[in-house]
Amino acid sequence: MAQTLSTRLNVSLYDNPLTPEPDDYTGKVQLNGVFSNETIASRIVQERTEYRLETIVNILNLADDMKRTALASGYAVNDGVAQMYPSVSGRFVGAQAQFDSKLHSVGVTLTASAALRSAMASTTVVVQGVATTGPVINKVTDVYTAQENTSITPGRNLKISGQRLKIVGDDPSVVGVWFVNALDTTQRTQVDSRDLVDNNPSLLTIVAPALASGDYYVEVVTQFSTSNVLTKEPRSYRFEVVLNVPV
Repeated sequence: MAQTLSTRLNVSLYDNPLTPEPDDYTGKVQLNGVFSNETIASRIVQERTEYRLETIVNILNLADDMKRTALASGYAVNDGVAQMYPSVSGRFVGAQAQFDSKLHSVGVTLTASAALRSAMASTTVVVQGVATTGPVINKVTDVYTAQENTSITPGRNLKISGQRLKIVGDDPSVVGVWFVNALDTTQRTQVDSRDLVDNNPSLLTIVAPALASGDYYVEVVTQFSTSNVLTKEPRSYRFEVVLNVPV
């Protein structure tokens, strides 16, 4: 039998940079991992042994393909976890204006389903206190597509927002912004220091390197501290949301 999932969220506290209050914090859920189709299929097999792992993975992948095709064809999708529908962003000037990929972008809007909202409302939240001081990423914005926490466009600007992000340190081969392959985390690509456009504690703007299509984590490694003294060792933070470089 698969290990029973505990409907509990562990939350760590971080300084709130938006207020001057010294005792004001924001909460951030600490992820326990990532559920892929393979993870889901494996757990189903452990609980319902009459189903083959390969069959379940194939069905889940086929369902994902169908959802993607439906959304790209102008349909809304409600899969019990989220309600999804295609959207377009950008300014259209004039009643005869047409879509221009240089000015507009298409995306998907997601809204939690009623079942998911109910599940989240019933979970137990455990606050684990103030997190260890270090860099924190709150949001990653693809400037080219205007999408948040979704995509990476190679050769275009990417804004990384958070706290204590400024890139400083003794070893330039270690400190910096990294892209980590989500399927093989040993594959890491460092952003050239010359492509660091903005280097501030609350915001990094970089030019994304020439990454192959696929899924990536963004990781920041720095020795920055709130004082004038560098931390003894580099501290890192890997943004838990997987970002995609499209084909």
